[in-house]
Amino acid sequence: MLDEREAFLRAIFDSPDDDTPRLVYADWLEEHDFPDHAGLIRIQCELSKRKLGDHPTPEQYQRQAQLLRAVNLHDRPAVTSAFPNRGFRFAEDVLLTDNELADPVALRERAATVRPEWFGARRIVVTHGPISSDEQIASLFELPCFERVTELDLTGRTTFLPFRSTEHSSVVETLQHAEFRYEPAIGLPGLNRLVQHRGVRRLKRLLCHSNDLDNDAIGVLLRSPYLDRLEELGLSRGNRFRGRVWQQLIERFGEEVVS
Repeated sequence: MLDEREAFLRAIFDSPDDDTPRLVYADWLEEHDFPDHAGLIRIQCELSKRKLGDHPTPEQYQRQAQLLRAVNLHDRPAVTSAFPNRGFRFAEDVLLTDNELADPVALRERAATVRPEWFGARRIVVTHGPISSDEQIASLFELPCFERVTELDLTGRTTFLPFRSTEHSSVVETLQHAEFRYEPAIGLPGLNRLVQHRGVRRLKRLLCHSNDLDNDAIGVLLRSPYLDRLEELGLSRGNRFRGRVWQQLIERFGEEVVS
């Protein structure tokens, strides 16, 4: 049943302007005791076909409102679109933690049943880490819901620890002596596993700022055979690179890519 759901959702989000996959999925939902979502898809497809200047009838408005409440599509995070389009919301980003990525089975089930908009997402943002295990990497690249993802944001969280200034300390002194604490989204072991996975071949954008990475991370990136489609590789902020390694990175990926 999960395989069937994923196949329908993949077809829907691969052809977003075509109503046919949506209506076929509505029939499947009806057959499997999900009549409310089936009805929402059908009525919104019907409403989308009305001619310019035509207005929905009060009955159509009321029916749509009832179905929206029934399938609980109002309860969605701000990264999704405000109103479902022909039965589905749209999400550009997926926000995930290291714990969620560690359980691909649960994540797959959640995507198909609760977050179908993930099938159309282009970017994954890891909001808490670090990620390092094979299971976490598999979640990023091997689940059907993330097949359209081409951007991966692994920027760590940065905490500003100000210098304990006195009443005589200047603003410049305070900033000069301030420290930053990094909470990485990925470390060296995870980065090594990540860039050796074939799934990174589809990435166009990879951001790894603020992970406190050192020169060894550059070596890991240089040895990857799968990063040739990158249009942006973000590393310059919040990492510790010394010597010629940055120039080697530019020679491999191009000055217009490395940031």
